[in-house]
Amino acid sequence: EVIEVLKTDARAALMVLAARIEQFMSIRLAQHGLREHGEQLTMRQMLSSGIKKGIFSREIVKPIEEFWDLRNRIAHGAAFDVELATVQSLVSVGLDVLQEVRNKLRNVVTKCRKLLEESIGSQLQGQFGIHASGKIEPEADLVKTGLAEEDVQYRRDILDHFEHIKALGYKPKDALAQLIREIAFTHLNRFCAYKMMAARDVIVGGKKFRDPIGSGKKTGTNSNAFMFYLADHPDDESLAKSGQQDRAYRHFLDWIGLQLSEEIGVLFSPNDPANRLYPPHRVLNEIFDLLNGADIKEEATLLRASWLQIWAADETIGWVYQ
Repeated sequence: EVIEVLKTDARAALMVLAARIEQFMSIRLAQHGLREHGEQLTMRQMLSSGIKKGIFSREIVKPIEEFWDLRNRIAHGAAFDVELATVQSLVSVGLDVLQEVRNKLRNVVTKCRKLLEESIGSQLQGQFGIHASGKIEPEADLVKTGLAEEDVQYRRDILDHFEHIKALGYKPKDALAQLIREIAFTHLNRFCAYKMMAARDVIVGGKKFRDPIGSGKKTGTNSNAFMFYLADHPDDESLAKSGQQDRAYRHFLDWIGLQLSEEIGVLFSPNDPANRLYPPHRVLNEIFDLLNGADIKEEATLLRASWLQIWAADETIGWVYQ
């Protein structure tokens, strides 16, 4: 919309962009209970409230204030006191940041898919005896070499789905590649769903949804959500303390999926083969860092600030699918 208006009127384009920014910030405050329906707040009030509660980054204060000062000058009749080139430049910067965020998300999704597909392929072969060529090792041989009872059942479920794909006309090798793609996509879509639900303060089971991915140094098995889960599940707490954090975390993600399956059944179906095959936590940590924007350079302040808000944007799910 901004691009279309920019073709004919740069000042109007800036006002459209300002309206979208104001709308976005207002929605974010309402999602966190900081704004009542119909309550009118100034941009400075919204910015201040959001920063105090950790919704917005302090890094956006200066660029937002400068942008809003120009917006106010235009809105209050001083449009022609502002050089057209300045307006065009500012709108272009805003659009460039948006495009940079989209490009960053595309790169993150591509990297995550690659990590997931490589990890799942390796697990299928190394742990479950299901090779890229389509060769399937006998179950008895794998049990002799130490395949756990729980994993034996997981393997059977995976092979059932593998046979289902082959029945659609795929050759064994192609069927396995399709299986790997499906599992990788399911995990990635779930991870993105977790981030988006946490950004919106979604209520699950009468409680605020806690992000199982986490952020900063508290991700995955160090996340606050996992710590709360262990406190209520002593068997998995024992697993984690005995050095089996990966298995306990897998049970944690299964538990979350069960909580969400009634409302989002397609993505969190308890019968999905993805429930039987999780990447090792080393790989999950790489993926979680990517989703949290940990690889964005410190000097890229606008990109870093924008990335913090990406999971709250309705457009994000469409960008991920693209």
